[in-house]
Amino acid sequence: EADVALITADTNLTQELSQTPDVKFAAPPGALVEMLAMNTDRAPLDDVRVRQAVAYAIDRKMIAKVVLKDQVPVLQSSMVPTQPVNDSTAFARYAPDPARVAKLLTAAGYSRSGKGLWQRDGKPLMLEYVAAAGSYPFRTRVGQLMQQQLAEQGIGMQIQLIPPEVLYSEVAPKGHYHLGEWSELTGNEPA
Repeated sequence: EADVALITADTNLTQELSQTPDVKFAAPPGALVEMLAMNTDRAPLDDVRVRQAVAYAIDRKMIAKVVLKDQVPVLQSSMVPTQPVNDSTAFARYAPDPARVAKLLTAAGYSRSGKGLWQRDGKPLMLEYVAAAGSYPFRTRVGQLMQQQLAEQGIGMQIQLIPPEVLYSEVAPKGHYHLGEWSELTGNEPA
């Protein structure tokens, strides 16, 4: 008998199966990529320096370790590793780098006093993170960990969990977010 299931990496299913007698299983990489989308049409992420600062403030390896229990690799590209056109180095340069965050935000016209939020023209650097409510519980934990990481670098982030039917019909298509977390199912043919 064989079963196939799409399971998220934040479950204990692989650990349970490995301890179950007479059960053999494999958890190969799939074609689903969990991603953080940046809305480049909405200020302040319309400035490449701010986008880069955000990328240098987020510790993706820590997210994979803490939230996803190191059960999945941190991708360095938007393509899954099993695709022949996979460029495994595109995102590799974005490792946590507080000095680079400060340099980029200063160049973008922001200033920071002490450990507060970066500000420009009297407005704090605040981003809105959206994800589907109730779809995958790990997205809440990813959002909370990113919120903490960004706050340590002086970037504020508000978390909004939105019903999927509203997120994917109204919020995301109309660009009413700064950062959005969702999955992308890749096919065999590269676009």
